[in-house]
Order: sequence, then structure tokens, then C-alpha cells
Amino acid sequence: MKIPCVFCFDESFINHAAVAITSLCVHSNSNYKIYCLFYNITEEKLSIISNITRRFSVEVEFINVGEQFSNWTTGYHFSAANYYRLLIEKFVPESRVIYLDCDLLITCDLKNLFTTDLGNNLLAGCVDDRGRKLSKIALADDDIYINTGVLVMDVDRMRSEDFFNRARKVYESNTSQIVWVDQCVINLAAAGRKSPLEKHWNVMAHEQPDGTTLETLYKPFVGNGILHFSGPVKPWHMWSGVWEATFWQSYLRLSGEPRSVASRRPETIDELNALIKKYESEEKWKEAAKELRLLANHFANKLKELSGT
Repeated sequence: MKIPCVFCFDESFINHAAVAITSLCVHSNSNYKIYCLFYNITEEKLSIISNITRRFSVEVEFINVGEQFSNWTTGYHFSAANYYRLLIEKFVPESRVIYLDCDLLITCDLKNLFTTDLGNNLLAGCVDDRGRKLSKIALADDDIYINTGVLVMDVDRMRSEDFFNRARKVYESNTSQIVWVDQCVINLAAAGRKSPLEKHWNVMAHEQPDGTTLETLYKPFVGNGILHFSGPVKPWHMWSGVWEATFWQSYLRLSGEPRSVASRRPETIDELNALIKKYESEEKWKEAAKELRLLANHFANKLKELSGT
């Protein structure tokens, strides 16, 4: 049995997709076929992924979906590529697939995920209570709200029901309520037709309890789950936590990508403050953190002066 796995990305996320794909291949006991949906990425850049799949003897197919969703709502750290998963029924010639975000690490084989019983439902995902709380779309009280970072999709059924056009109509009718981009659209378009997955198939960073670390959240699922770095702070950011950065970089090294991929520098005052907070927690960097804190405060005050606030 060949298990189709789909990743969607633009040029800004191809390196991170390469790391996620590496983690899939490293822990594989199954026969996978990987589909990559993308737009406007050169063959040279795509070779980052084909080199990885060739090394692990995994079949990969690249599908250029063309310019899509350019006028759809994005915001936060999202882009039009988040909506590409809506195109799976159109571009991926499979009856069932696993969809996977690029900001995650797979630490186990996915055969048991792929064979999830969907019944008459269209797809399955992990329940996301926090996402629901912050979402503005209206769902029935007895309908679950799922995170779309990991999905098992009955593509045949979605195709036969023209799910894409249903999703498009949902978007057009609810544009002002879209917060979590494709996730809001999919939850409403598949209302009453979603199956819940066990938590270990999508362990979400934004579920981290207050006062704890991601290490505490993730460690019990290493080797039997998927770690999803949901939220704005990613393990390739300089201000991410030490454990998650180190763990992610171990797969970065296996991918063959340069270490610089994991070193995005802060570009805003908030990101600089996050980096400073990280340094303040480490004894050897405390003095440097004091200097950075003074610099951050100086820039923040200058920005206030310029904005007149």
C-alpha cells in the first residue's frame, strides 16, 4: 500500500517543508508518495526536496498550481499557500491522502493515521479548542472544530461533492469572519462531516499550558506522534526555545540544508524582545541581554515619537 502525503508551500517555506519531509522519510516503515503543491518556485529550489526524497527512495511529484488565492484573506504569519490544500481534490489523483503542514516534525510511521475510519465524513483532524475560541465562524454547538495542520482527507468523496466550490462559497459569504485562513473555511464547509483524530497525531504548540515549556508538552509524543509548531514562533527563529530549536535542527542536519535556515533574525520590536527574553533566561547571556534590552527600549521610544503616540 502506497500512502499519499501532501505538502503545500511557497518559496518562503520550502526549506521548512524540506525538514518536515525529512522527518517523514526518517521515520517511515511504509511506502509513501509525496505530493508538493506550490507556485512560483524554481526547479533549482525544488531540488532541495527531490534530493532528500531520492536519498530515501521516496517518490515525489511537484505540482505547480498557478497563481491562486492572491486576494483571499491572510494576515499573521499566513500566506496564500495556506489555501492550496483546498486544491488537493483538483490536482492530486488519489482517493485518500494525508495532508501535512510544513511547520511540523513527524516522529513515527503514518500507516495507522492513513487508515483512520472516516465513516461518511469528508476528513479527520485533531480538535482545536483554542482555535475555535478565537475563530469568528459560527458552528453548531455539537460540531467539532479541527486544526487543519494534519488532515486525513477522503478525496474521492470531496471531489464527488465538489468540496472546493463549497469552500469557495463559504469564503465569499464569510470573508470578514476568516481568522485562521483555510482552517476557518474548511471547518465551516465540512460542518458536521469531520472526524476527530487522537491528540498525538497533531500536538499543537499553542496548546502549551501556561508556565510550562514546549519540551514538557512534546516529549511524551516523540516517537509516536506529530509535533506541530503552530503559532507565530517557529523553531527556526532565533528567539524560539532551546529544546525545540535543537530538536528541529537535528532534522535540518539530516535534510542537508545549511544551518543558516534555522537562524532568522528578529525583524520587529516584539521579535527582538522575545529574543532578549530568551537570552535573559541563560546565565552566560544575561549581560548581553541587558544591552539588547536598552537598545530595544530606545528603538521602541523612537518609534513612539515618530508615530506621535
